[in-house]
Amino acid sequence: LLGIFIPAAFGGGGAPWSVVAEVVTEVAKADSSIAHILAYHYFGSRSGLTGANGAAGARHARRVAEENRFHGTVAQAAYPPLIEARPDGAGSYVLNGEKPFTSGASVGEQLLVWAQFAAGATWQGQDVSGRLVTFSTSIHAPGIRYIGGWDTLGQRRTASGTVVFENARVSEADVIHQGYGLDPAAPAANLDVLLMYSGFANIFSGIAH
Repeated sequence: LLGIFIPAAFGGGGAPWSVVAEVVTEVAKADSSIAHILAYHYFGSRSGLTGANGAAGARHARRVAEENRFHGTVAQAAYPPLIEARPDGAGSYVLNGEKPFTSGASVGEQLLVWAQFAAGATWQGQDVSGRLVTFSTSIHAPGIRYIGGWDTLGQRRTASGTVVFENARVSEADVIHQGYGLDPAAPAANLDVLLMYSGFANIFSGIAH
């Protein structure tokens, strides 16, 4: 099920969101926490496909489809506290900061991290200072620490506690997309948040069933 939302051109199932939403509902009937982190995985599996950095997004999509890897997320990048990606001078970036509500982050195989480039950062030779960026890295990468604290709320098995980055290192090759809001985009490329709310609606429907 992990690759069904990825377009067939990239090796995925090519399912429309309506089918993905049905899957989320069916899973939620049995375990709403699993449905919750599955919905976030679907959301992240298409990261970068609609942006100007399509080649990076395409590599990510093919990897998800071919390797059947599950992704957790460190999202909500557009408001503080932001994860900072500072260049190390050797073609890589050092991540520092922390984020709450990171669904599936500690139980996935890969971790999608929304961050902000620090001043002076470059990517593929261009100045990307202050831009938002998404990286894909291993959940076990050095410098990444997972804090619990979600056991007092609902959806307890979503592992949605805080993730802390302490000099965690990622490379240019780990970039899925950067420059959110700066590149020309079709209207459909701006529906991501609405798809997530639709996903939650289907989780709640599954719970009700």
